[in-house]
Amino acid sequence: MKRVYIATVLTCAVILAVLATLLKFMNLSGGKDELKVGFIYDNDESTPYTYNFSLAKDALEKKYGSKVEIFTCSNVLDDEMEKPLRDLAGKGCDIIFFNGYSTLVSKLAPEYPNVEFCQTS
Repeated sequence: MKRVYIATVLTCAVILAVLATLLKFMNLSGGKDELKVGFIYDNDESTPYTYNFSLAKDALEKKYGSKVEIFTCSNVLDDEMEKPLRDLAGKGCDIIFFNGYSTLVSKLAPEYPNVEFCQTS
């Protein structure tokens, strides 16, 4: 169980590092003023794994405030992943994190070239 927590914390740290790098790059390049980030959870925030993602999301909101707009979808199973992925991409998300084993991303990625899909499990 301890390994699961360590892996979860490391995953969240990587997410924060990627987003911080994207925000820094956007500010240096004169790009967008706001980054839109989507999170798709396969459970709700009461589970330890998803709760840690929620903490990462909260830390992003606290640190970057109005520079980051965050969208979340909870309790999404792998076979129900297409609609939330399309919805978040349609809302203009620059990056979408999801935990699951869906192979759907390889189908959707060409349709949304401006979206970075990040599978976390």
